[in-house]
Amino acid sequence: APQFVQGVQTKGRANYDRWVRTYRISYSLDGETWMQLPEEYEGNRDRSTVHENRLMPFKAKAVRLHPVTWHRHICMRAELLGCGGTSNLTYTCSNLAYLNEENENCMDVERRYDGDFARMSSDFCQRHGAVAKFTALSAKAACCVCGGGERSWVHLAGGGSSPIKQPPPQAPKKFLPGGTAYLPPTSCHMVDGTGGIVCSRSVRLQTVTIKNAGVWHMQRPIRVQSDFGFATTIYSVCYRQYEFSVFQDMRHMLVPPMTASSLADWDSMRAEVTMRQGDRYVIQIETIQNPDGWTVKMPGVEKSYTCDESPVRYGPDFYSSATSREALAQGLSNHSGATLNISMEYDLYKIAHLPLLETAGESDSAGNWGYLAANASYVVSKWHPGVFSLLLTDKGLITGANHYGPWNGLRRDPREKMVTRPVSSGRDAATMDFSHIHTTFAWSRWSTSEDMEEQSEDVEEQTLPLAASSRLEYLVSHCGFSAAAFGLLSPEVAAAVEAHEAVGKGSIQTGSVRRFKWSEWPRDLGGKPSLLPAHLGQGLGNVTIEADWEVTIDEDVDFVNTLNISGVLKFEDKPGCCKLVARYIMVGPFFGRLEAGTADSPFIHGRAHIILKGHPMTPELQHFRPHIVGSAKWMKSKFIAVQGTLSLHGEERSKIWSRIPPPG
Repeated sequence: APQFVQGVQTKGRANYDRWVRTYRISYSLDGETWMQLPEEYEGNRDRSTVHENRLMPFKAKAVRLHPVTWHRHICMRAELLGCGGTSNLTYTCSNLAYLNEENENCMDVERRYDGDFARMSSDFCQRHGAVAKFTALSAKAACCVCGGGERSWVHLAGGGSSPIKQPPPQAPKKFLPGGTAYLPPTSCHMVDGTGGIVCSRSVRLQTVTIKNAGVWHMQRPIRVQSDFGFATTIYSVCYRQYEFSVFQDMRHMLVPPMTASSLADWDSMRAEVTMRQGDRYVIQIETIQNPDGWTVKMPGVEKSYTCDESPVRYGPDFYSSATSREALAQGLSNHSGATLNISMEYDLYKIAHLPLLETAGESDSAGNWGYLAANASYVVSKWHPGVFSLLLTDKGLITGANHYGPWNGLRRDPREKMVTRPVSSGRDAATMDFSHIHTTFAWSRWSTSEDMEEQSEDVEEQTLPLAASSRLEYLVSHCGFSAAAFGLLSPEVAAAVEAHEAVGKGSIQTGSVRRFKWSEWPRDLGGKPSLLPAHLGQGLGNVTIEADWEVTIDEDVDFVNTLNISGVLKFEDKPGCCKLVARYIMVGPFFGRLEAGTADSPFIHGRAHIILKGHPMTPELQHFRPHIVGSAKWMKSKFIAVQGTLSLHGEERSKIWSRIPPPG
């Protein structure tokens, strides 16, 4: 029977550089009469990347793809995407750029619901319709259609469709080219047809130029993110520098291009900015591990302190006050701490700039900074990054690139560069609204006593954790390591930890490794994982093997949505055992190990069967903290990722050699 088609996925030839660049589409309801879609669709640019085109849904029994242009030879691997459900479509809106406050577009939403259109209609379309301007197709099926973004269609009973003259309003565009990116849509808007962004005259908008980005310099892309969205900074290849705009009284989180193989804390930055008197901007940087302190330098200003002695401190009132909770409640989303039922500290970075802005009127506020500490935990739901926030203002600056001496907003020295719009008739004078100071700023983080001595002589050495503790104490007390987990490495390591001076004096407690079988999961550790409701499609849900656990799989496990192996997970070597089915598997660093036999004790009696459950429409994982900082979408719809140890040793097979005699 004819089905609705809403998309096409294509790839090139698997073993040669041959692919189709553009193609057309025709379809038939009976296999005899064919109709052609009017558009020409973009194909591939290489042989291995999947290119997806979303279409206005049409009903078809057969579909043909007609190559128009190609690379070398016509070679194509293709798959059709069905719309789900067989009832007639009524209304649909096409390619609304972002459908909800989490900035999900049509394809994101479809993959999140994994093809369950009935649940998508009830959970998403009906609840978010006012925000998304989304029209459900029927009570039984709902399809997001990502095909252009400018038309709304009525689908006719005969299988055709006709456009409505007045399309429904678009959802706000945030991250797409031509949207307002990370700038507030209440003050800025998109310029139709140009892709540019224009802000109102009252907006204080300036440009920051990053001259040196430390460990991330010349790495792309570096993104800038706010409460409204994000965008990629402009990178000038000629000058090897980054540029982005800053907005008055707003936080600007800089996000480097982190991946699992390129994971490092941002160490330093040197940048320039031009400001008017009264300008106030906040720059934020996330951290993986907590440093001991930070140093900020601006002309005539140097503020180098430990995190506990920062110029702006986040006291207990900041974490628990009603004001903080009220501010966070205004930005609730599906990714917020309150929605996920985890600690509010997960979201505090969103309001960390507010205490800095409160100090902006002080005479020496330039370079003020504060630090929200990271919660170092190997439990994914408990870990969150730290956040360094820096205030940029003119209060307390001594010199600048375009002026000399203390600056009060007026250009009084003839040697200063002329302002762009001098409006005062006085000699060498300009109103403060049009006199600018061009200044530099730099920050760096440090974590050892040697670094601190280089940065500042005012801080005593003993304030640093490393100066008064052993490496083992530092790892346990400041990095969140479990002392018991060292027992997973080897008996020699466990003995060395037990004999350590820090254990003898009682500064750290070792404990013991928890060893148990999957079928006998201890009750005090939450009990054996159980199946979640079927409509969630997550099987046993998300399971974490803690760093000081050794868990033996003695029965089939089918299936785990997200499996975080921070300790040891191993298969029992017995006949008929065992199967492990999961969607996302991460073997964490340090103590993480997934084991089916070892070199000394190979797996010979059982059968370790690891199955990854997923398909192209499976939702991509948004993040996998703490192992992957930032987006995990690049890991795609199913994966097994190893930062620790993967030990797979089976029975050695015998080698059989045979000589084939030459003919004749």
